[in-house]
Amino acid sequence: MAERIIALAKLHKATNIVLLGDVKDSIIRPDSVEMRIIQAFFKKLSDYTVFLVQGNHDAGLGDMPHLNRAKELRVGNVGLIHGNSLPSEDLMRCDYIIAGHDHPAAMIGSSIEKVWLVLDIKPRVASKDYPARNAKARLVLMPAFNDLITGTDVGRGRILNPLVRRGLFDLKKAKLYTIKGELARMKLNGG
Repeated sequence: MAERIIALAKLHKATNIVLLGDVKDSIIRPDSVEMRIIQAFFKKLSDYTVFLVQGNHDAGLGDMPHLNRAKELRVGNVGLIHGNSLPSEDLMRCDYIIAGHDHPAAMIGSSIEKVWLVLDIKPRVASKDYPARNAKARLVLMPAFNDLITGTDVGRGRILNPLVRRGLFDLKKAKLYTIKGELARMKLNGG
């Protein structure tokens, strides 16, 4: 995965890399084998400034050189969160909030595929928790980068993100995009 990230960084001439959490499988403390794999992963990325927006699987990483940790990150008018907790009011002012955590996937044709899920804010509902929110904000749920993880079946309305679970973003009108960027046609449950 580090080599794929480096290839993408080189292609786009990036000097910074942002990881939206879940860089390891264990939830609490990695065992010695997992820790060696994690250390090797970050060592390969050492030529870049790496930001980790910490998620629920990122405890016990210890000191990793060249790793900048944050609960959330704002880049211009884009907010970056892991997605297992509510963002700050500052991030809710962004045009886009991008989250990992759910790793959305959907049944497309006869197979389940990773998808990007794009949801519009419900301004009236969101105003209760976020009075100073962006009334046109969009939430983007990213698919898993790891090839071994397909993800959560969003077609069944199984979204873990608290912004969606609280009804702040409109799951019923969400748009799904395949990894290739094609709009996927399917009806979502939930909302």
